[in-house]
Amino acid sequence: MKAFTYLDTKFIALNGDLANIVSGGTAMLQNNLSKTDKKYQIRAKLPSFDNRFLSVEIIENQLIISGSVQTISKTGIVFNLPFASRAFGIPENVEKDKIEVFEKEGYLIVEMPESGSKKPRDRRNIDINFDDDF
Repeated sequence: MKAFTYLDTKFIALNGDLANIVSGGTAMLQNNLSKTDKKYQIRAKLPSFDNRFLSVEIIENQLIISGSVQTISKTGIVFNLPFASRAFGIPENVEKDKIEVFEKEGYLIVEMPESGSKKPRDRRNIDINFDDDF
């Protein structure tokens, strides 16, 4: 996340949807999820937003692409301005430790390679306790 030493309104106006931020909304992340022979690929772009301010993280079985800018006013107040966030479910047959993210032609590209075999699903029955006092 990029930090500024002052509230850079010119940067925000040029690199983000200022009306959306002020009103508390977020911009829509354009994305396309596709599958090739051995991998899944996400192509993502946030209109009028520099890709250097996007972040990609994995939480459990979710891949989250988000964008925000942190600014600090002259009085020392810190503002974290969220622009967008989108979560994708990671397929079970993806090798999470081999996921790669890079930029190409203005898009953020996330490549998720498939493993050789599918992992078994964690499925089990849970007993129901009933009150026997009918």
